[in-house]
Amino acid sequence: MHKSSSLTFVFKLIFPVLIMGGAIMSVLVAWTQGTAEAQAFAKSFGIATIWISIFLVQMPFRLKNITADETGILIKGFRKQSLIAYGDIKWLAKFDINSPWFITMKYYDRTNGTDRKIAYMSKQQGFGFRYKDELTAYIRSQIIAHQPGYSGKTEPSMTVNFFKLMLLSLPFWFLMLYFLKDSFYNF
Repeated sequence: MHKSSSLTFVFKLIFPVLIMGGAIMSVLVAWTQGTAEAQAFAKSFGIATIWISIFLVQMPFRLKNITADETGILIKGFRKQSLIAYGDIKWLAKFDINSPWFITMKYYDRTNGTDRKIAYMSKQQGFGFRYKDELTAYIRSQIIAHQPGYSGKTEPSMTVNFFKLMLLSLPFWFLMLYFLKDSFYNF
């Protein structure tokens, strides 16, 4: 039996609240300073907070505790549990570049007849562009055993996703730099 990380609760509920709370407090403190530089920082950091919140707001909903064994993947929620058969999994993907902290799984949900995505955290942590963890390797081997035609080619590319993320972040970066432009002249 393979389980997701015990830190899932922290990253699901505590981490987003602390980061968002700290960011909002930083913006408010900087704004109340009254100086032009502090208000420029507050505007710029406010834009960064909006960008970060896009990801942090999803964590409580998408990040799940899972247990994988030969019968399938058990998703544990606050009120309910559901079992995903390995034959219903479409793909697994790692969207970060350095470590397998958040693995996304797309699967067919038989209860409502739609495709869904969840994320889980592995217990095993490591670094490297192509680092593999035991939980994901086990799930992938079970998918291949239950779906002989399964191919990793259907999985989203980490590199493409990284570049999409960078492109989507450009408007936020430009807006942040725009608000900081007057502060740069004072150095």
